[in-house]
Order: sequence, then C-alpha cells, then structure tokens
Amino acid sequence: MARNTNTTQALLDQRLLSDIADIQRNPYPGIELHFQDANALETACLILTPHGEQPMHLTIRFVDDYPLSAPEVTMQSNVVHPNIYGDYICASILNTTEGYTPAFSLKGICIQLLSFFSSDKIEQDTGGIIDRTAYQQRARDGFSRHRSAQEDGYRCSSCGFGRVGDVNVPIRNRDEIGGEVGGKADVKDAAEVGGKAAASPDQPLAGQKIHLIDLPNDILLIICEHLNDEGLSLASRAWNGFGRLIHAHNVVTIRDMCCFTLRKGFKEAKLGVGIHINKRSMQSEFDLISQQAFSDLGVRRSIQGLQFEHWLPLPLSENHWKRVEYLAEQALTSIGRSASVQGPMVNVLYTFMNDVVVKLSQAASEVEEGRQSGRFGLYGADQKSTLTHASEKAIESYWQLYHLLLCLVADSPSIADKANAWIARFMGGERDKRTCPNLGHLLVALLISDAGQTSPADAQSSPNSAAGASTSEELTKAIIKEAVTRNVVWMLDGRGAGMAELSYMEPSAISDYRLQKTFEASKTSYRLLMFLALMRRTVTNSATASATASPKTLVKMRDELFTRHGMPPNGASATLAASIRKIQKVNSFPEFLQAMGVRTIPTKSEFTRFLRHAVYDSVDKGYSKWALTQGEALAVRLQRERTVEVADGLHASHRARTGHFTFFPGEQRRDGDAGRGRSRDRGRR
Repeated sequence: MARNTNTTQALLDQRLLSDIADIQRNPYPGIELHFQDANALETACLILTPHGEQPMHLTIRFVDDYPLSAPEVTMQSNVVHPNIYGDYICASILNTTEGYTPAFSLKGICIQLLSFFSSDKIEQDTGGIIDRTAYQQRARDGFSRHRSAQEDGYRCSSCGFGRVGDVNVPIRNRDEIGGEVGGKADVKDAAEVGGKAAASPDQPLAGQKIHLIDLPNDILLIICEHLNDEGLSLASRAWNGFGRLIHAHNVVTIRDMCCFTLRKGFKEAKLGVGIHINKRSMQSEFDLISQQAFSDLGVRRSIQGLQFEHWLPLPLSENHWKRVEYLAEQALTSIGRSASVQGPMVNVLYTFMNDVVVKLSQAASEVEEGRQSGRFGLYGADQKSTLTHASEKAIESYWQLYHLLLCLVADSPSIADKANAWIARFMGGERDKRTCPNLGHLLVALLISDAGQTSPADAQSSPNSAAGASTSEELTKAIIKEAVTRNVVWMLDGRGAGMAELSYMEPSAISDYRLQKTFEASKTSYRLLMFLALMRRTVTNSATASATASPKTLVKMRDELFTRHGMPPNGASATLAASIRKIQKVNSFPEFLQAMGVRTIPTKSEFTRFLRHAVYDSVDKGYSKWALTQGEALAVRLQRERTVEVADGLHASHRARTGHFTFFPGEQRRDGDAGRGRSRDRGRR
C-alpha cells in the first residue's frame, strides 16, 4: 500500500467526497448519514433503520487511506445481535482484507450493513447459521427487536438521535457537496424539454415545447449522462425510445467503466486492468483500474481479491487510446518478460487471449461437473446463470484484448503481414512445435489475417464467401490434424490418459474403439479448440456487415469498437453461453468436426485410418516414441477390448506387464529390452 503523500491523499479525498455526494444525492431507504463536524469529513453518524424495526445509531470513522482500507464502524445503540460485541461489529466487510475491497462505495457498505442487521439468518465465520430472532429471545435482558430509539438509551448530541422532537439535518447539504466534487444537476423532466430551455438568439423558442422524439441521439445521450440509475430505469419505461438508446449505446455498461478504486471514468483517467502472471499463464479479473490507483496508491488486488503485479491499459475510446498508447507498449513488453513470452510484443496478446479462452473452458467444465473454482471462481444461483456469468466475463475480456490487438495492427500493419506469413507457412507444411509452439495462438492470429476473415460455417449462409470459407476450412482441418498428432503421446502414456492399447494397429478398416477412445483421451484439448473456434467465429461474424457484404477492414473494426468502447455486440454473451452448452455435449469426432466448421465429415473408415496415421506421424515428428512392441500393445488391447481384430501371425506378448514404460521421447523404459521392440512386429502403415 502506498504511503500517503500530498498527491495520494488528494486522490483519496476526492474519492471520499464522491462517495458522500452519491449517498446524499441518491439516498437509500433506511440509511441516514450525518457528519459530526461541518469542517471535517473524518467522522459521521450513521442511522440505520431496518424495515419494520426501530433505528439504531452507529459511528463511521474514515481512516486516512480510505477507500484502500475499510472505514471503522462502531455500534452505540443497545442492540442484541450474535455478531455485536459491545461497540464492535463482527462483519467481514469491515474487519477482513478478504471481505473488503476498494470497489465498495460508502453507500454500498451502508446497504450491506443494513442488510446485515435485517437478516434473520446470520452466517458465522466459524461455520453454521444463527437465527437472529431466536438469539434475541434467549438474551438475558429480554431485548426486543422492536425496541424504540428512546428505549435504546443512547443519545447523540451531534445528530440528535434518541431525543424526542429533534430533527436530524445533514450538516453538509447535497448542493454544497455536489459543487465540491463536480456534481451534475438533476434532470427534472424525463418526458419532455419545455419552455425554459435555452434558446439561440436567431430562433428563440418563446415557450415552444421540444419533444424528446425530435432530439438527436447525441442530445439524448447527454441527458442519459445526467440521470442516475433509477432515473435511467424510469426514462426507459416512460419512453421506449430511451430504452432503445440505452441498450444500443451500452449506457449502463459504459457508466460502470470506471476505476473501481478512484471512481474515475476513461474520460478523466487512464484505465486498464491488473495482470497476474502464474508461471507462464496470464490471469485477470478485468476490473478496470486507473494508472493512478496502480502506481500512486499501490493497489494490487482485484475486486474478487486476485493479486496482480502488472497494469495493462485498454483502448476504451479513441481519445483514451491516444493517451495510453505508449503505456500499452511498455506494459506488454514488461508482461511478456515476466511470462517468458518469446518473440515480438504481439505474442503477449496471442498468449493472453488464448489464456482467456482456456479459463472459460475450465470454468465451463467446473459448471458441468458441479464444482466451483474457489474464491476467484464463478458465482451464480444455478448452472445456467453461472455459465452465463462466465461467458459475459470471457467475451468482454476477449473483445477488449481483440480491440487492443486491432489498435496495434492499425499502428503497425506489419503485425498482420507476419500473421499472414505464419499461416501461409503452416498451410505449407511447417507445423511442428518449433515453428508453431501453440495452436491456440495460431487461432488468435487468424483474427487479423486474410485467411481468418471468413469462417467455414459462413459458407452455408453466403455463397459469395464459399471460396474464402474453403481456404479457412482447409486451415481448420490442418489445425485439427496437428492437434490430434500432438495429443498422441498424452493419449498413450500413463501420465496422460494411459491408453497404451491404442499403440496396437488393428488391421480392421473401422475401429469404433479407436474412434471413441481417441476422442475421450483428449476431450479437454478438443473442447478447448472448439472454444477457440467459437470465439473466432463470434468475432468474424461481427466483422461482416451482412451475408453478402465483404468483411470489414481491421481499421474499420477498430473504429467500430471505439464507438462501443471495446465491448462485444449486444446479445453476444447470451449467444456464446448457448453455444458453450452445446460444446459441452460434444462426445465424438463427428460432432467435434461439425462444431469446428468442417462441412464434409469423413466416414468411419477414413477417420480410423487417419487416427492410425496420427500415431505414426507423432513418432516421425518426435512427439512420441514406440514404447511397446505390437505384441505387447495387443496384450494390453485384449484386456480392454476382447473383440479387436488380430493381425495374421501376431501373438500377444505380456512382457509389458513388468517394469514401467513411457511414450515420451528421450525417456527410457526401466526394463530395457521390452521397450525397444522390433520393427517387424510394430505393424505397418
């Protein structure tokens, strides 16, 4: 945490004033805040009145580094509650670093405290739940939950709490506070702008009414900026034109685009996200945080508590990008160094975007299996809502990074040229791990390449895109072939799926066992490929204005994203969640190929032959080695598939039962001879 210098203290004071202005301008039922000193904002009286109960008095003291640390809240009223000990309130939001975050506003803290005192079921940190009503009834003094403020016994000379006839009046009125923090005037009439509107000298309005429907969207958006959340809701219900405007321009989402610590938006602050490096993986909750909060205040935890060491600015608008462009290049270089990302700066974004999809795939698997991923996991009432939340976070993160990638490409077109060259080499046969270490990165590079502008699935709806789709489908097939080949060693070896029996090359034209078990052995890998293809398809479809139109240029896509502040198209999250649920049900290669956009599905015999060839190709490329002879592999196969066809003259050998064998190249089998095998009984292609 940063030491409070004059600069940092000024930032913290601005945030405090903003919080106070919010709670005064937009009061919440059951919450009153009164400052004890008109000239200081250090201590305030908080009056909470739970629904159906009598008010209670608390005192809030704002620590020097608020909101980096929670305010100190003490209880003065005589309240019987399982989590109240004298004046001490045992609540994680106040007393633990895990329960508190600078993202909580003062109003939010007060609302949570109101709920804390309203709940009948109180969850305890030590485990278990206490019934508040029963606890109060058992109290020795017979305290009633409906005791009045006068019976409470506490009197406050500052706010008048507990004194009959006194009126509680805030020392600082809302206009005064609003003036200090640059507050905005209320919009009193959301239905129409009337005769008192400002008129130009050339054309005075003279009492003429201007209806909202006649105003341009730019003016309506300015009105939206001056409405609070409740006002926006009322406006959208009063006139559906407002509702359409709010939805089309992501007004509510953009309003939330501010630093979670300093509450500053992208028009006044340099915003980005915190990045955590876990080995070579990049992680982020994508909570917006300003450079000031990261550098000057030393904030290093996301809203959900994820620690981060790096800050990456985002291009949230064209002007914002001009202010942070140089910082983005510095940040990407630093992140790449920490994550050991080799090659040019753009490789950091390839890695990061791939990691976002990996995390989404893992989250979807956890939802499918009914598991939660702990504190940094996903929260929701059911699987559907949890998966939708995961999809929203993933697609917003992916599009923000894609927008950053487009900005880099627009400034340096050579990035797209190198992506095209890389894909051309891959299609030309340069597909080993040295030239293409990660297939996921190649799929991300497709987003800025000529080959990636048309999705294989698009050809069905647009004949004009058939040629481009054909090229894209061939590339998809090449990626699938390389993925299957790389997965062979993990399919066969005990450190992976342990299906050593698939190293036996059955002579039958069709092997249902091989078809199914090969897919099951690497389902996670194939599922990730489907997720990557789905994300690419989501972006690609957005890049085409209509079924017959040519794809938008990368610069045009960048500019369009500037108008949406880097956010995905409306409805994209729901569509993605529905597609993810379909992917989770894929359990065979034909379904996998269809999900990847392959239009012509091979026959069983064709794909059986392909899978057998993949084992040989894996050995030829050095991804794996022969660990068993064909006789030994047959012995293992017969234990698991009694109906397998046996090649003429081949007999099962059980030597593999002794010792340990490995299919990883460069590692020796412990029992020596049995692992080397002989070429005459390994089978033929």
